[in-house]
Amino acid sequence: MAAEAAFRMRKALTNLVVLIGGLLVFGAVAEGGLRLAGRRPERPVVPVFSWTGKGEFWLLEPGENSRTRVGNHPVQVNALGLRDREIGPCDPSEQRVLFLGDSVTYGHGQAAETTFAREVERLLTGSGRAVRVINAGIPGWSTRQELAFYREHGRALCAELVLVGFVLNDVNELKRGLVEIGAERSLAATRAVTWLATHSAAFALVKEAYVTALDPASREIGAVQELVRRADAPEVQRAMQLVEDDLLALAALAREHGARIGLVLFPFRFQLEDAQLDAPQARLRTFGARNDVPVLDTIPVLRRHEPDDVLMDQDHFTALGHRVVGQAVAEWVRRERLLAATDTPQHPSMP
Repeated sequence: MAAEAAFRMRKALTNLVVLIGGLLVFGAVAEGGLRLAGRRPERPVVPVFSWTGKGEFWLLEPGENSRTRVGNHPVQVNALGLRDREIGPCDPSEQRVLFLGDSVTYGHGQAAETTFAREVERLLTGSGRAVRVINAGIPGWSTRQELAFYREHGRALCAELVLVGFVLNDVNELKRGLVEIGAERSLAATRAVTWLATHSAAFALVKEAYVTALDPASREIGAVQELVRRADAPEVQRAMQLVEDDLLALAALAREHGARIGLVLFPFRFQLEDAQLDAPQARLRTFGARNDVPVLDTIPVLRRHEPDDVLMDQDHFTALGHRVVGQAVAEWVRRERLLAATDTPQHPSMP
């Protein structure tokens, strides 16, 4: 009996080895054929994400410098894991603005020098001390990750002004509960898929076919339009309340650190095409007025231009779009006196 069981086990293992060997041979043949046909693995690009282990947020891999997939622009990642220059300790000779956001703030498809964060820095520098704008925009972040990042690093960054860039997909991510269902595991899976696609032409082809069939861009647009068209739906109201709760917590922390806070609202393309589709922005404008949080809605200034001139897709800005937004933000900061006007404003204290 034991001999028969051992025989069956050996046979099963032999079949498994044969199956694995066959799959490896098939994969190697498919890979070679695809490469002969001109297919190549994906080009390695940032963002390469790194899980912080200090809360529900992730950063770019420090020192992982490469180029953007769209536009082939250089991406420099500093020691903190942000797409920015090295920050350094508090410097009394400069005023600091921290701009929190997602891929829109990060500058998807654009050179770092042409992002609105740099435009704001250029426009606010010139009288008195220099102004340094720290770009803390990370693809995929929502207000939940921005709050976690600021809780961890806010005081040490010594920003006198904290600006939060808001995009409608922030609400959708909270609505789907992504912050509660294993962001770390999702990030690990994303990194694994990216590694395979950059090392195998066959896997890159499978990934391309999957993405084409799934059409995540269209799904995202549909989900975002639901937030606008079904603004009174209970699940949308709950998600908007989560956003407001995060913003209130951010505002309280900023004030605790001696900083001011402001909210900058960015549109999706369909909102530039229809002036009536701004219910989420209208709610956040009311929220700001009620809670002493200055709000800049960029929809009016962006509507002065053709959507194709200021948007490269549904929500990411062209170089012109970044310039328009940067100018609007700088004018708003001056008008609202969000930065100290004296020559010797006080920085938040270090821990």
